[in-house]
Amino acid sequence: MTREEFIDILDILGYGYEIVDERIRIISGNDKGIIDLGEIHHIPSDVEFTKDCGGVRLYELIELPPRVYFNNKSYVNLKSLEYINTDVEFNNVAMVHLDSLKELTTNIKFNNGGYVAAQKLEKISPDFEFNNKGHIFLPNFSTSSWGYSIEGVSNARIINFVIKKGLVNLAK
Repeated sequence: MTREEFIDILDILGYGYEIVDERIRIISGNDKGIIDLGEIHHIPSDVEFTKDCGGVRLYELIELPPRVYFNNKSYVNLKSLEYINTDVEFNNVAMVHLDSLKELTTNIKFNNGGYVAAQKLEKISPDFEFNNKGHIFLPNFSTSSWGYSIEGVSNARIINFVIKKGLVNLAK
């Protein structure tokens, strides 16, 4: 999708935006503050969902291009997303749903305030790190007999340690 086509969709939906340098900054959504772009399959690079936005719904999006920043004040739902390019940041306040994502590589940042759920994740880069404040749900992650829960230690710290040590074993 071109930048112009994306801007046309924002205009049709009545969502507020501004263009700063090369970045499209979405600053308002529907009457509840939600950015609902559920039917869109692609968005251009250099898009930011600002702190003035509520939840972001991109249900049909399959790939996130570089330089997309989620700085919104609620959740991000990318249930069909299969691939994330580098230089993507999740700085949103709440959870991130990645129901179809299969791989996490470097230069993708999870600094969100809630949980991260990646139900179909199959591969994690050894230098990847979760920095979100909530739990991390990776159902394909083989927890072995010891599990990945230690009282008093966040599961993000445990998962990051296991990733760094190369001990990640995702179920096939």
